[in-house]
Amino acid sequence: MLQGVLIAESLRVGAQLTGIPLQITKLTRVEMTNRGDGQPRYRTLLEFSAEESAVQRLADQLASCLASS
Repeated sequence: MLQGVLIAESLRVGAQLTGIPLQITKLTRVEMTNRGDGQPRYRTLLEFSAEESAVQRLADQLASCLASS
């Protein structure tokens, strides 16, 4: 089983992650105390699991969904 954490604020506005079954195992909202200029005050962390067979599709979709810094 593949496990990971996705920071929701790292996604481009309008981006969609589709066709890959993810199970959200934990959802956490945290306040960032040592953030840089222009960084959001809060972060949303999505801990997830997925089948290992989806690893390449997940990596490809995440790469296309992430916002540029």
